[in-house]
Amino acid sequence: MRLLGIFACAAACVAMSACAIVGGLNQYSEGCVAGCADATTDGAGSKDARVTGSDTSPGTDVMVGADADATVSGDAAADSTGSDDSADARIAPDVTEGQDASVDAEGDGPGQAGDDGSADAALDAGADGGTDASDAGACGPTNTVANCSGCGLQCDTANSTGASCDGKTCSYSGCAAGWTNCTKTPPDLGGCETSLSSIANCTACGAACDISPRSVGTGCDGNTCLYSACAAGWANCDTTPPDTNGCETSLTSTLHCGGCLNQCDTLHSNGAGCDGTTCSYVSCAPGWADCDATPPDLDGCETPTSAVTCNTCGSSCDTTHSLGGACNGASCAYSGCVSGWADCNKTPPDSDGCESNLTSPTSCGACGTICDATHSNGRSCNGTTCSYTSCKAGYADCTTTSPDADGCESSLSSVSSCSQCGVACDSTHSNGASCNGTTCSYASCAAGYRDCDKTAPDANGCETQVNTLTNCGACGTPCTTNVANATASCATGACTFTCNAGLTACNGACVNEQIDSQHCGACGTVCPSGATCQSGTCNCGAGLIACGSACVSNATTTNCSACGDACDTAHSTGAACPLGNTCTYSGCAQGYGDCSTTAPNTNGCETQLNTPTNCSRCGTKCDTTTGTPACGSGTTCTYSCNAGLRDCNAGTAPDTDGCECTGTGCCGTGCQTQHNSGLTSPAHYYDCNRTGTGHAQATSACTNSGGTGCADSSKCCGFFCFSNDTYSVCGTVNGGAYCWQYQGQNQGKVQTGSSASCGSRNDPSWN
Repeated sequence: MRLLGIFACAAACVAMSACAIVGGLNQYSEGCVAGCADATTDGAGSKDARVTGSDTSPGTDVMVGADADATVSGDAAADSTGSDDSADARIAPDVTEGQDASVDAEGDGPGQAGDDGSADAALDAGADGGTDASDAGACGPTNTVANCSGCGLQCDTANSTGASCDGKTCSYSGCAAGWTNCTKTPPDLGGCETSLSSIANCTACGAACDISPRSVGTGCDGNTCLYSACAAGWANCDTTPPDTNGCETSLTSTLHCGGCLNQCDTLHSNGAGCDGTTCSYVSCAPGWADCDATPPDLDGCETPTSAVTCNTCGSSCDTTHSLGGACNGASCAYSGCVSGWADCNKTPPDSDGCESNLTSPTSCGACGTICDATHSNGRSCNGTTCSYTSCKAGYADCTTTSPDADGCESSLSSVSSCSQCGVACDSTHSNGASCNGTTCSYASCAAGYRDCDKTAPDANGCETQVNTLTNCGACGTPCTTNVANATASCATGACTFTCNAGLTACNGACVNEQIDSQHCGACGTVCPSGATCQSGTCNCGAGLIACGSACVSNATTTNCSACGDACDTAHSTGAACPLGNTCTYSGCAQGYGDCSTTAPNTNGCETQLNTPTNCSRCGTKCDTTTGTPACGSGTTCTYSCNAGLRDCNAGTAPDTDGCECTGTGCCGTGCQTQHNSGLTSPAHYYDCNRTGTGHAQATSACTNSGGTGCADSSKCCGFFCFSNDTYSVCGTVNGGAYCWQYQGQNQGKVQTGSSASCGSRNDPSWN
């Protein structure tokens, strides 16, 4: 029930577009109630409320009772009246449930005229949900033609008849002639908005006339689409109203070839086609021919071949220029041609026979030889070769070899025939040649060349070298020189000079660098005062050398044998230059050596002695074939040995022989001995025993071959056996039992079995 009171208040507020704060309904909501006309809400089971507020003062509140109908006065807070529509009202909370609450928009009392002279209006907030006339806003009922679903929303009457409104949308009983209602979206105020004479809706909604490029001058008269013309190759064959497809028919169709309903033949014709004017056919059905090909040739292969001779419509085999003509049922055949004629067109049925005159420019001397008419005038043929009265402007007949079918083939604007036959523009020293029909021109010249002679047709192009004394760098530019002892030169394309033999160009002059103390050995090299230039070297005299602008001693450690040759002091001690030609040293820093003593030996003790190439002293090289060497200590070589090798004398410096031993270990500083094991694998073993077949060797052979359980055996074979003596060492190698005989008849043999066996003297030998 409280909500119906709120709805009544809200309805009054919306109608007047004024605002008030509504409070007190269990503090659930605030509503906008201001500037409202007095109204009484009455509905089934609802409570009425009267709201006043058109003359309340701004900012005053109206409280609405939480559980009862209430009287709302716009003067509630301040008990003042006002004429502004924004005054607030507070709904009193002291009205009991079930009572009516008056709504007074002006505070002048229920049903009384307010300051504005208006009477209060009653609002229906009943539960029927209907729209009553009394529910209207300021504009009145909203189910009229003038206010359909809202104020000012007027149904159309211009092109529509029988307009009405159900409160939601306009309805119409009909449309004016030539109009219709295509857009019916509520509230449908436009009514019959669409003209049936428009090209978008011609005679009916959505019936759009064709406006594609194939239809020209599209229009609509209200009954059908109209077109002033069709684009080339198209026609309007289907004109059934409203004719929205326009010029729908392609005139290249075999059903409408060149015009509507012009259908190409398919009865006796195969592969029908249409070019927009006439029909064409790939072939005829057997027994038929296309003798009447007059456009549009709709009848196609209309003639039975029984009515023609040799499959040729209306003709027979030629006898005019042809010899021995005969028909084989499909085509004519000939034994020969009359002199001067040829059968160039042999396409069946070849009824024209020898149709080609060999003196014709189209068959000059032979079939297919056509005298030129593209660039040639007055062509003719004598039966052997073409001839021409003249050439068209800009062309010439440069190639006249019979039959000269190409005629005036040469453009006189080409670089091969510029202005006349045989004049070819240069390409040897010229780039980008072109011809304007009179003379050659060039984009550029090759390096060292210029086009000095431009006389038309200028076929020689860039003919002149510009590295000569008469054409130096440019056409006609001479090259001379005033330099003494020199001759002019233009070898590079720039004018310069070349000095006479024995002299060198230096700062624009020719000098003798062998004797000139101002240019001794090189241009600008000035000898010190008192020195002379001899053979290109400044000579200061015995024991002196030229150094900068002075002559100095050549026996000092800063200028040893030559200016600036300083003896080393970084890793060398006791540097001296006693003879004036090389440095000497009394010693080297720790870990360094003077390995390169070539004069003037200014690098001194240049070599570190902890490298594999110079280990402990100059030239002592560690071995690189048996392992990876190092000389970190600077006293001896050390190695990371290759597989199977050992460095047994590693303690003997400088140890340059590397990993010199093969084996599994060393015998002191010596190498192990390699022995033959007598087995397939391993074939050898290594130990420190000498070679032999005694007891020690047999034991070593077993154990060093990887044997297990190696022990003596007393088994003896053959003669010379003595009881209780041992004769072999037996053990297991790779899962097999072997015995190495070291005494008796089989001494030096390896036998298989758990103990020495007899009877085989072909056992393999060991050691």
